[in-house]
Amino acid sequence: MLHMLKNTAPSFDMLPSWVFRSCSFELATPIAHIYNCSIHSGVVPNPWRTTIVTPVPKIPNPGSFSFPI
Repeated sequence: MLHMLKNTAPSFDMLPSWVFRSCSFELATPIAHIYNCSIHSGVVPNPWRTTIVTPVPKIPNPGSFSFPI
């Protein structure tokens, strides 16, 4: 799955997606271990609970933000 990541902006860890794609073989086991520990312990690390959301307008240059009522 790591080698199929899309090119996206880096997250809070500041690691770009190309690092995961390029090193997918080397990173697969340690990342799987971290996820499995989280699942078995039932604890989700705080950084995994946070995300950065960037709104992307559907039109080229929106004049204002408005929400339908």
